[in-house]
Amino acid sequence: MDLRFLNAEPTDAERHAVDALGAESRDQLLPALHAVNDRVGWISQGALNHICRRLNVPPAEAYGVASFYALFSLKERPPRVIHVCTDLACQVNGADAVTETFDAAGIAWHRSPCLGVCERAPAALAVEAGDPAAQRPLAPARPGEITREPSTWEEGPVSVPQHGEPGLRLLRRVGVVEPGSLDAYRAAGGYAALRNALLLGPARVIREVTDSGLMGRGGAAFPTGRKWDAAARQPERTRYLVCNADESEPGTFKDRVLIEGDPFALVEAMTIAAFAIGAQKGYVYLRGEYPRALRMLRNAIETARERGFLGENILGRQGFSFDIEIRRGAGAYICGEETAIFNSIEGYRGEPRTKPPFPVEKGLFGKPTVVNNVETLVNIPLILTEGCEAYRRIGTERSTGPKLFCLSGNVRRPGVYEVPFGTTLGELLELAGGVPEGRELRAVLLGGAAGGFVRPDETA
Repeated sequence: MDLRFLNAEPTDAERHAVDALGAESRDQLLPALHAVNDRVGWISQGALNHICRRLNVPPAEAYGVASFYALFSLKERPPRVIHVCTDLACQVNGADAVTETFDAAGIAWHRSPCLGVCERAPAALAVEAGDPAAQRPLAPARPGEITREPSTWEEGPVSVPQHGEPGLRLLRRVGVVEPGSLDAYRAAGGYAALRNALLLGPARVIREVTDSGLMGRGGAAFPTGRKWDAAARQPERTRYLVCNADESEPGTFKDRVLIEGDPFALVEAMTIAAFAIGAQKGYVYLRGEYPRALRMLRNAIETARERGFLGENILGRQGFSFDIEIRRGAGAYICGEETAIFNSIEGYRGEPRTKPPFPVEKGLFGKPTVVNNVETLVNIPLILTEGCEAYRRIGTERSTGPKLFCLSGNVRRPGVYEVPFGTTLGELLELAGGVPEGRELRAVLLGGAAGGFVRPDETA
């Protein structure tokens, strides 16, 4: 009796989807599961068997991984699946009306946690299997529009109400510069920071970042320069850089807006970070619910590679080689935690690891690894063009630089806002136009589902 495999065999479509990856190692398990789920809409026992044989993964472990993620299905379902967000921002903006409309029209839908487009709530996401597969978001999803064929759904604009205003730094190109054009990015100052970094050398780049006072923008507020320095000092020669773009906290969408509106900035920032710490490979762990961000980032990486800004001997610097791979998440909130990302990339369930050892000592594939989120990284080109002293003059003595804030719910102008540290919540709400006419501010929820409420008299 074969205790490892059942008798199920893959279909031709499932076999082709897996074989087209050319994958032969366990770290390709997540991409292989995506390939099958994208192609046929679900993952059958036969497909799982084929993946396990190709990657030499025990079926029980592969099943544990496949069943861990909300975007995968191990039961047969229609090729088209519509996810409707019923989380915080969508709930207060009419998610119930959306679900009632689908029910009345006899359209099958699935309840979904936050889809990351809170500024345009309520939101729906149509996922259609095929070759190629398609993901189409609709936000705001109004009852009169959602019953239309998903292929006619239109993506909304990048939500930066301040776009084009003077004084912006992190958001200065978003909504102004064509995000798909490397030439437009360079004409707007792009890649000047990388050239400066190559002139300074790795140690001085780390010193600039340290002296700037940049703290991680992912929540822990750990000094970025100290993290980089710790990784650079490790005796192990193989090192990794991971960009955490799996923002899953309800009400958080700033990293999506940065990638959609200024993807080359992230590619340049990661290249600088890799140069500083001595990393040869970088991963962007991107939320699976971000189709436009995926499209824009793929284009930026491919274009940068074609033009010599990624790959071997970058910008003619002998010995400096670095490349980036995108790993799509698949709907697991916990994968926003840095060590859970490591497990997910390596082909295991995306569960956090115990610390120590810390990632800078033993991270991805057991090697020294730096993890930064998107917002942290896009501060790096700013520091290396303006200088650390100029950067420190933004914000406060203890919290330097600009900060991005996401506003959604009942405000006049929801979206991503850039302000210096030290700005009050009241000033931020005023910048967004306050609450709509006829509404009264009763409370502000900070930090998504894990945050706390603030009364109106506490916003000053």
